[in-house]
Amino acid sequence: MLNSWCSIVLLSCVLRYIPESFRWYLSHDRSKDASEVIRNIAKFNRTSLADDEVRNMLHVERGHLTTGDKQKYTFIHLFKTRELTIITLLSALSWYLLLLLHIMNLQLFSRHYNVSVRILLVL
Repeated sequence: MLNSWCSIVLLSCVLRYIPESFRWYLSHDRSKDASEVIRNIAKFNRTSLADDEVRNMLHVERGHLTTGDKQKYTFIHLFKTRELTIITLLSALSWYLLLLLHIMNLQLFSRHYNVSVRILLVL
């Protein structure tokens, strides 16, 4: 019980420092954060970007975002219509079944090769 609790806390701490995508920032009118993400990506790729290049990238992406509708969608919108509800529930069920199959496969593998399942889940 303690191991699963610790791993959840560790995962939540790590996920806190992973930035959102620059498109997410643009869709929420946070251009400054979006440009910071683009600069960090360029820095990671050992490339330098001029300010006008970053502005041009943001302008192009903002153009793609504004061509669609302006409504911001939430999790509840996945259940607004009957078709979306069916698609959402079937997708969730398929992901859940794939996870179960993966864990069962790891357990069989660990018994056969005498390896801990926890080590395999990390890998």
